[in-house]
Amino acid sequence: MSWLKENGCSLAVGVTCNRYGNDRVLALEPVSLSDLLSPRDQAWWDGVRAGALPPDLQALEVEVHPGENEGPDRLSGYVVEMRKGRQSYRRHFKPSTLSQTLVRPLEKLLTDEVILAEDEYDYFLTSRPHDESDRKRSIGQVQATTRVEPLEFETGSLAEYMANSEEIVGPTSLQLASGERKSKQMPMFVADDVWQDGHDLARLGGEDESAAVPTGRLMRDIDSPEVFVVIDAFLQAEFAEEEKFSVTFSGDTWGKLRARLEQRRRRLNRPQEMIIGSAHGHNFQPAADKSGRRMAEHCVGLSDVALFSGGNDGVNPPNERGTYGNVQIHVRRDGTDWTAPLTKFHPEIRQAEGELPGGPNCGQMAESIPQILFANLGVASAMLNAFFAYTCGRLGYQEVQFDILEARSLPQFPLQGNRIPQPLSAPE
Repeated sequence: MSWLKENGCSLAVGVTCNRYGNDRVLALEPVSLSDLLSPRDQAWWDGVRAGALPPDLQALEVEVHPGENEGPDRLSGYVVEMRKGRQSYRRHFKPSTLSQTLVRPLEKLLTDEVILAEDEYDYFLTSRPHDESDRKRSIGQVQATTRVEPLEFETGSLAEYMANSEEIVGPTSLQLASGERKSKQMPMFVADDVWQDGHDLARLGGEDESAAVPTGRLMRDIDSPEVFVVIDAFLQAEFAEEEKFSVTFSGDTWGKLRARLEQRRRRLNRPQEMIIGSAHGHNFQPAADKSGRRMAEHCVGLSDVALFSGGNDGVNPPNERGTYGNVQIHVRRDGTDWTAPLTKFHPEIRQAEGELPGGPNCGQMAESIPQILFANLGVASAMLNAFFAYTCGRLGYQEVQFDILEARSLPQFPLQGNRIPQPLSAPE
């Protein structure tokens, strides 16, 4: 892969452990080209959205620069810079975006019993003079050349799409953790019937996971440099290996998807239609009450109810650091939903098994996947805050997402004007 222009230094991720002291570096893993593919693509896409870069990735020069120092041999992050002639774009990334690099040295340290599973470890980002042997070792001495086709856009009015749509999805937990602003999210539009098709296809696996693949078009706004996506359909991921906790696409899966996509392009005259991503279901069932009904489903059938539900991640490094949580609110008045049922945007609540997804209750789960007390407190506080706003007639959101480490709390799915639910009267 020859897309990265050398600038004389290389990034590396260092590992420390509390048992040896934070000053002792147990491993220093070079950041490989494959580790930088996702940040490169994110920077390119942001530059295209801002109108600062052309849609042809192959035409760009890419450089990665160390960020500012936050301590001796410690970097606050790194910068991806892309340019073509006088066009250029820079984006700063936090060290957490290279957490996948951490897996390699951790596996070796655990295998060699330098650190134990119960040890607390930390990592940091640093830079050092470029050494080609590091890169060859980190990517197994494999050289590859890839061709990324230039993006093709259709034109459309973003304002019209926004006027005819309801916002249903806000920042993800990863965006909250990385500090990414809501304004950086790319608008994506999907019709109700198409959304339902995707949901149904992602639930075909029964007790196993199944998947659906959305296809759609990239759109360029006629009034601004902004780009957005219109999802036109969901295709079934046939011939995939479906298991209880995973779904894996096979070669036959991709062959069938490409064939169906080509059929849609020809039949609908949409040569720009492309695969957008994938959606899959976690088919677990939540615990039922004595009558066999589940709380979220039970509330849908009530005439008047206000349901507040919340939860937080467990500590499961490097994937989950345990600082993120969210709260959802379902309010019904006179048989009408004033906010969305919990399962509309979180179908995993309907499809969970046991008292929590996977079976164990909070106490049992904490023995294997510990939780942070302050995150538990954050969930409780956010639920009480939502309840207080509701009792004051000022509940302006249907969900809130938070991260205690980043001191962020973001409301989702806004409610305005006469759509703000008023509190139910106290029972007599």
